[in-house]
Amino acid sequence: MAHYSIGKKNINSHSTLVAYVRCLLEGYQEAAERFQDEADIEPGDDMTTLAERTEIREAIHNGEIENAVMLIDAHFPGMLMSNDELRFQLQA
Repeated sequence: MAHYSIGKKNINSHSTLVAYVRCLLEGYQEAAERFQDEADIEPGDDMTTLAERTEIREAIHNGEIENAVMLIDAHFPGMLMSNDELRFQLQA
């Protein structure tokens, strides 16, 4: 997971931070960007690949496994070759 530096504004509660992380993990890019602005958080690697990860997740949820595999290979070369568990899950 990427590291984030928090600037001048503080995140007031644990639940706010959890909500921000859920936005990143679940692909809600606009909400995550608003959290970053409000909390003065520097974007990390998670934000730079959020659109690609969301596209892959949507393909999997829609049953478009071949498309998901092509997207993974295009956006994250070598990931399927180095991650046996992921490759197995996609084939199941």
